[in-house]
Amino acid sequence: MRIVPRAPAAVSLALLSCALACGNGDPPSPEKGVGASPRVVVPHSFDLDQQMATIPHLAIMFSMSWFGFPSEFGGTDNTWGTWIFAPPPTTTCLGTNNPAACGADQQHEIASKRRPLAGFYTVSGKDIESLRRTDLFLSTLRRSCDDGAKLDAWAVQLSSIVLTSAHTASPEPNAELNYRALLSFFQEAEANGIANVIIPAQDATWYWHFHPSNALANIQQDAIDMVNLSLQHSSAFKINGKPVLLYYVDSSSGSDGPTPAQWEAIFANARSTTGSDFYTIANAQGSNTAWFQAFDAIAPWIDLSAWGAAAGSTTRQRAVDYAGRITNSIFTAAAANPGRVVFGGVSPGFDDYTEHWGACEVRLIPRDTEFVGGQFDYLKSKAVKGVVLQTWDDWTEGSEWEPDTASGTAFLVSLRNNLGNLYGETPDPAGDTRLDNRWQSYGQARNCPGVPMGTSPVTLTCGTGTGAITGVVSNVQTGGAISGATVSWSGGSAVSDTAGNYTLANVPAGTVAVTGTATGYLARSYSVAVTGGATTTQAIQLSTSGKIVGNVTGNGTALSGATVSISGGQIPTSQSVTTDAAGHYDQGWVPIGSYTVTCSATGFAPLSQTASVATGATTTVNCALSPPCNEQPVITEPFDGQSVGPAINLHASAASCVTVMKVYIDDVIVQTISGNVSPVPPATANWINGYTEGVAHRLVVVGFANDAGTASTTVHFTWP
Repeated sequence: MRIVPRAPAAVSLALLSCALACGNGDPPSPEKGVGASPRVVVPHSFDLDQQMATIPHLAIMFSMSWFGFPSEFGGTDNTWGTWIFAPPPTTTCLGTNNPAACGADQQHEIASKRRPLAGFYTVSGKDIESLRRTDLFLSTLRRSCDDGAKLDAWAVQLSSIVLTSAHTASPEPNAELNYRALLSFFQEAEANGIANVIIPAQDATWYWHFHPSNALANIQQDAIDMVNLSLQHSSAFKINGKPVLLYYVDSSSGSDGPTPAQWEAIFANARSTTGSDFYTIANAQGSNTAWFQAFDAIAPWIDLSAWGAAAGSTTRQRAVDYAGRITNSIFTAAAANPGRVVFGGVSPGFDDYTEHWGACEVRLIPRDTEFVGGQFDYLKSKAVKGVVLQTWDDWTEGSEWEPDTASGTAFLVSLRNNLGNLYGETPDPAGDTRLDNRWQSYGQARNCPGVPMGTSPVTLTCGTGTGAITGVVSNVQTGGAISGATVSWSGGSAVSDTAGNYTLANVPAGTVAVTGTATGYLARSYSVAVTGGATTTQAIQLSTSGKIVGNVTGNGTALSGATVSISGGQIPTSQSVTTDAAGHYDQGWVPIGSYTVTCSATGFAPLSQTASVATGATTTVNCALSPPCNEQPVITEPFDGQSVGPAINLHASAASCVTVMKVYIDDVIVQTISGNVSPVPPATANWINGYTEGVAHRLVVVGFANDAGTASTTVHFTWP
């Protein structure tokens, strides 16, 4: 769907002008019985930066919501959506998939390398199982009694509203799935008393790819409908009372969506037509900053080329560099556009089932929780508050956060922990367990043979009344009880007895912050879910502390503004600081234990070291950084399109830091070269054969220094 160039449709600005002037901006409301507001002039002030200053956290999950279950197979819908992907007839690189059948792994054969942990489903909300699945997704949002996966809002991507049952008796099947999903999310959130959480979103390239006729006029109408839907629903997410819309955008040239100037006109017309101001977020392919002309915020989309160019000795360090490559330019642009905001764009990886939509090209960013952690390390160093998670359920391109059968809930729990760390919240293992249990025990309604049946409903409503919190305060290192510790919440406190026991009574139902303090120990807070009329147990484990300090240099010179991150400790701790003008840093008092200390600075390769922190002691860790290694080899022979015989003479070289080069023909390794030059002097030739003459082949040389980098040069050669 994304990152996929398709033939553009020619759509002129004149069409938009007609849409604005010819009355197309006054449609029926997308839900029966509610008419459009009268047209008024509604100016827009770019003040989202001021509003974000009042919001403690904003993590938005971007959901594709394009999955169906056709009626001919006992379902409720007209299409499978993207559960099934049919490659072009000439493509043989993809295996078959048929969600109506079960595979060897006892899961339905959807278009993915993995399968949903809770089974495949429909998003349309036309049966009870679909609505229960919506509830399961909503349980990842923060509520008063449970903070889920620490998500604040759920964005449902629409393809169209104009081509759905909101406007026509013959809706486009895939667009109808998105639209029905959005209505179901509104319905289920409001039925369970959850407000201010749902964001209408749209793939702004969809019309250009699939229905180019009247594309600009249709996307204008959709903007009006999205605002009206938000105004009609208490569950719609709003900032300062104004709706928020999220768009996926690609090229700003107008080749597969509106230009920035056209968006500016679209939004102005939607504000006048609906009588309401609203905020917009662009989830932008290629980190294109031109969108600030019309949008209040930009979040970068997944970028395969940025990952290929990123450097780092570990996956996490490379992910930090990757995040900077896709986000730094947006910070620069925001500084030149007052009121605009930079959002982080974070994915769990990218493992493309479609092989570039049938082009037989393997595209990969490793699905790794360390890749997730590195992206968040960067965002924390930049004090980013808004984050767009990409995506909940793009199974075809492998960027799904939704738990799957391969990794269970690992990515969702990792997301919860990283969001908590980004927002300065105390680790909460009990909340991690609740999240994991909720998914592991849900069961599958449309299961394959041998898979346990179950449609366990999820309780979203929070109880009322008061409850109690009780537990033991102890030393996390020794396990010994701590007497005389103070355990407090906003409405009261208690002191632990000689056995470390404490009890907090008459605590209102909901999620409560509880903090434990004791002389000689670091304070520690917990998020506790309290149920009315019940007692919740919460152990309080405290740690003594020490310090980590040091200096960072680059090529022997003190580096100001270098980032020093630590991760570890007997109480899991992750934090970052920057060096002062003298290159010095001080992490302050941190829990005792073992840590990984990572130093990074622009223009230098990151460096990681280990350190041990003891009670009351200061540990010094200095970092001497060096310039990064350019691992990309240069191939001077053969050149692209060169005519060759039964063997090629390979001439390739790389930077002196490269220790190994590997040679591939058509993705099959044919040679491993020790060092950074081929042929190795004084030899003048390095002959390689083993391929078929007369057909095109792909030659790749990959250089390796300290990691398994994928920097490469590719040439194609043929025999005439």
